Amino acid sequence: MQTEKITDYLSKNKNVPTLFAARELGVSERDILRNIEDDGITEVSGNFFDQIMKEITGWGAVTVIVTNDSAIIEMKTSVPAGQYARGFFNLHSDESPLGGHISFEEIESAFFVSRPFMGKESHSVQFFDKNGKCSFKIYLGRDACGKVLECQKADFIKLKRRCMA
Repeated sequence: MQTEKITDYLSKNKNVPTLFAARELGVSERDILRNIEDDGITEVSGNFFDQIMKEITGWGAVTVIVTNDSAIIEMKTSVPAGQYARGFFNLHSDESPLGGHISFEEIESAFFVSRPFMGKESHSVQFFDKNGKCSFKIYLGRDACGKVLECQKADFIKLKRRCMA
């Protein structure tokens, strides 16, 4: 029944952001992504977390987004190399203001998402925990005109293909 409800809603609201669809329907954002019929959405196992994070550190400035019920926090920066310690993947660097601790063992899946956002081409890697909640998202960077950086797009596509193989 839940799948039908999501599919029906998405057919009537094609361009709604997944976060807003999830809130409106009272389901997880992961459930929304799993029910969008679009070749631009690919789910891979959380076992690819390490590989994905290592590659993203070489992409340059991206937009990292963390959401909860009362905030959407965005940071445009490069992702620093992380280190595993005490059950976390720890992000710390003198070169990047981004820092924090990711409970990597809770990451169950990652989605490679290529679909328009606010009328513009958009590509992201989105990480979800075992409860279906979004842990964080990493969107490709944009140039001064708002166009997705082609070098990052090429790296994104290569990484997605490696994770699917």
